[in-house]
Amino acid sequence: MTKNKKAFDKTKLFLVIVIGVLALTLGVLIVTYTRPIAIQQSSGTDINMGSLRYGIKDNRAVSRDDEFTKGLKAFLVNKVDNSGCSTSARYTVIATSSDEMQVLLGYGCDNTDARMFAVKQDNEWKELSPTNQFNGTTNLPSCELTDGNNISVEIAPVCFVAEGTGPSMTFTYRVRS
Repeated sequence: MTKNKKAFDKTKLFLVIVIGVLALTLGVLIVTYTRPIAIQQSSGTDINMGSLRYGIKDNRAVSRDDEFTKGLKAFLVNKVDNSGCSTSARYTVIATSSDEMQVLLGYGCDNTDARMFAVKQDNEWKELSPTNQFNGTTNLPSCELTDGNNISVEIAPVCFVAEGTGPSMTFTYRVRS
């Protein structure tokens, strides 16, 4: 009987150790994952350069740090700093023309749902106003905005024309060429 009791004691000790290790692991996980997570406050530069952050060199994506990206980022930092948002102002580069003279931006307070174009004129970036020339449902620009400002088809391949007012307003969409 002593052999069985010793085997039982070893099994019992093994189970106690395993349960202890599991309890310790569970405790560490609870402490690690239930601590309050600090909400990151905007530093005034909540800007996403999108795919412009990278260029292709020798078949590899490399970070861009050229005049174009520096100039555009400085323009966007200025927009964020002067946004008037009571919370975080955000800007995202959605598309750029191949000559890098025009960009389509997403922007807003706390999100980037609104749209605007920015163009480089006289070596400076400028936003096109008014920015309310985008259909709020489709985020497509008005043809008046795109045609009147010679916006590249690359960043605005479709535009709309609104007819009527209020609930009877209708939209016609046009593929630009």
